[in-house]
Amino acid sequence: MLSAAVTARWSSARELLDGLESLARTALLVRAERGDRLDAVEDELFRLGRIIAGQMALAQVLGGSGGSSAGKAALVDTLLAGKVEPVTEILVRQLVTTPRGRDIVAGLEELTAVAARRRERSVAYVRSAVELTAAQVDRLATALQRIYGRQVMPHVEIDPTVRGGLVVRVGDEVIDGSVAGQLDLLRRNLAG
Repeated sequence: MLSAAVTARWSSARELLDGLESLARTALLVRAERGDRLDAVEDELFRLGRIIAGQMALAQVLGGSGGSSAGKAALVDTLLAGKVEPVTEILVRQLVTTPRGRDIVAGLEELTAVAARRRERSVAYVRSAVELTAAQVDRLATALQRIYGRQVMPHVEIDPTVRGGLVVRVGDEVIDGSVAGQLDLLRRNLAG
């Protein structure tokens, strides 16, 4: 496969690298899918992204341009070994050792979205002031499926600044049904 890829026509060396990286990620996700572990990998990638986003020092160490790739890989191994699916660990190790200009949190979001697409669904990043029940998450998923015409998997993050309601991001589209968002809209309308 590598020989065929290298001998094919590419616009640039960067495009070749992007293609090979995409192929490698797809192969890993297919491996997880065949082992019926793709749901777990997607969930772990999402949760890891939220954890690292909340730990600025960790994000800088893993995503910074300084430091050795071997040191970053060793840190990933220490943090994740035996705690996540092997495919998750490999994907994260690849992301931190060869970031290719990507921020670690953005890279994890991208990997989460790739895993979701593999399952022919979209990811909704949901911010809520309180923990949602399983029934509420199911109702939200059903409503989003009606809106988007495809399966949408909500990943919920607790964010007290929302105050109440939800902020939902699917791709580039944001649905702000939060109390904070409504108050801001009211403030702008009153200001004229």
